[in-house]
Amino acid sequence: MKIIDISPEPVMVFPYLNVGGGRTRNVFRPSLPIYLAEVDELPEGLDALVVTSDLQGNLRTENGIRLLGEMLPAFLSDFINKECEGIAPEFTGVLLCGDMYATLLKRGGLGDVRNVWYEFRKYFRWVSGVAGNHDDYGGFQGLMEFKLKEQDIYFLEKDDVEIDELKLGGVSGIIGDKKKPFRVPEEKFLDAVLNRMIKKPDMILLHEGPSFEEEELIGNPEIRGVLEMGKTPTLVCSGHCHWKKHLVELKNGTQVLNADAKVFILTRAGFLK
Repeated sequence: MKIIDISPEPVMVFPYLNVGGGRTRNVFRPSLPIYLAEVDELPEGLDALVVTSDLQGNLRTENGIRLLGEMLPAFLSDFINKECEGIAPEFTGVLLCGDMYATLLKRGGLGDVRNVWYEFRKYFRWVSGVAGNHDDYGGFQGLMEFKLKEQDIYFLEKDDVEIDELKLGGVSGIIGDKKKPFRVPEEKFLDAVLNRMIKKPDMILLHEGPSFEEEELIGNPEIRGVLEMGKTPTLVCSGHCHWKKHLVELKNGTQVLNADAKVFILTRAGFLK
């Protein structure tokens, strides 16, 4: 799969709350940008794919503080129904690239994000994705049940799956000390990425992504090296490090879409015209 165009400006934004780092807990109000993009092909039966990552924010509701990712699916489904002719949420898959947790008490943290996945599943065809380093799934037992028992949810730790004839590979977490949640020793992480590339998927989902030094886009250069070993180009979606630029192409033709604190609705060629 290859992205051929992205709307130059967001087609919609979704305001939320976040907190800054440092000693003072300052609450500020950013907006999550939503972009439309065209790909060269989608499997029959799919109108679109929603790709997002690092939804690290909250909203105040009458029922208390909610995660940004718990409130976004209903809004996004309504936007697609009203503004995206030819796209139906029930024929749209969702791809999550990790870090769905946030709290207004401090920057970062670790928390249960299963409800984010459940809310996306409620409004869309299916949900697949990887975990970030701020995500929890109810501990080890909760994660095992989440992976095995949830209908139309496809969690990828170091896995491959085919959904609606779309071939996906995914590697959860980041490179780091394995004593911490979703941290993987470098060699094992890179081996997992290489194994996904070897199977020639349509898309690969990562939380930690590659660097792109040519345009001073931060990330992991070792991950880039592995991605460039692939003989068949693919589309890699990642987050963890924010890029102002959305899309780059590596020397072997593989594209990297940075979805950190962004939403992309990928649909067929010609939609933006």
